[in-house]
Amino acid sequence: MRRIRFKARSLKTGAMVEGYYAHQHLANFDADGQHINSYDEQDAIYNDEPGNRNGSYWVNIDPETLCQQTSMDDMFYNPIWEHDKVRLYSRRDSRYVKCDPHHEEVCEVVFLQTCYAVQFDDGRNMPMNMARQKYDMQVIGNIFDL
Repeated sequence: MRRIRFKARSLKTGAMVEGYYAHQHLANFDADGQHINSYDEQDAIYNDEPGNRNGSYWVNIDPETLCQQTSMDDMFYNPIWEHDKVRLYSRRDSRYVKCDPHHEEVCEVVFLQTCYAVQFDDGRNMPMNMARQKYDMQVIGNIFDL
């Protein structure tokens, strides 16, 4: 079974953190601790990267910057995440390329309906599996980093 990983911008440090995502409802009790006054909603990532000094911990994140890993890699074996900017290079040996064999485009990886797709600047979409057959992909950044 594949691990479903996420990354997002930390509210505390502003850096992108990776791990497991959780949306939590935390109860606020009154002074005597008997009754719930309200609930706070909180988005967090359980950051279990090996570089952590104190082991695993929860990091509060900005939910607008949340990205899920697609479980696919680019041509240099870098993981591809949702909202990544990828450069598509036409393959010289591809039967799909009918014009310039050195053509390249920059697209965004998005989740549409039921699958990941690359979204071109002109609004066209192509499923990731089809794009990987037609093009060589290179991750050049994330839209939240650029």
